[in-house]
Amino acid sequence: MPVRKLILLQMNPFPYLCWYDPRNPNYNKYTPPDIKPRNNCFCDNCFMGRDKLALYIIKLQKELKEAIEREPDPDIRKYLNDLLSS
Repeated sequence: MPVRKLILLQMNPFPYLCWYDPRNPNYNKYTPPDIKPRNNCFCDNCFMGRDKLALYIIKLQKELKEAIEREPDPDIRKYLNDLLSS
């Protein structure tokens, strides 16, 4: 796996989510309830396309973790987990 793909899978994508997504660490819990994430949103992350990329990275990270859990060989599982955590 190329190094740049590993870096994408190791990164923390949550700060790049829509500002109105509760998973974003900068989310303001006092946001009015009528504002929904990604609903004609023009926050910096949505406007610049970072939200879509962050959602895609979260999806890839989830799929990779599921694939590692399904791996029957414990040595390969350990190698992949070490590779992602380094």
